[in-house]
Amino acid sequence: MPNNISITGNLTKDSEVKSYQDQTFLAFTLADNIRGDHTNYYDVVYFNKGAEKLEPFCKKGMQVTIMGGTLKIKRNKKDDGNVYTNVNVSAREIVLPPKPKDEDNSKPIEDDKIPF
Repeated sequence: MPNNISITGNLTKDSEVKSYQDQTFLAFTLADNIRGDHTNYYDVVYFNKGAEKLEPFCKKGMQVTIMGGTLKIKRNKKDDGNVYTNVNVSAREIVLPPKPKDEDNSKPIEDDKIPF
């Protein structure tokens, strides 16, 4: 049975639409800050027909949530002997934050218009 994770974090740079073997996907790196003392980085891919439509909205610094992703961890050894870990996520769903309110809707209500 495959693993199933959900992660909320911020994009470290703008997302990119890429292609591999006739499949189009969205790729980006997501960073989450656990308890303020450690940051985890995830290389995320999203294979879905909506990948190209999401790309303009997934910009550096934006907070997104990955729902129902599968996780793959690879350990690699560099030429200098250092070992590093690469965490890859294949996302099934990407949840964007709600749209900001229109300026007209965010204006405070005047005291004389409050019904009580």
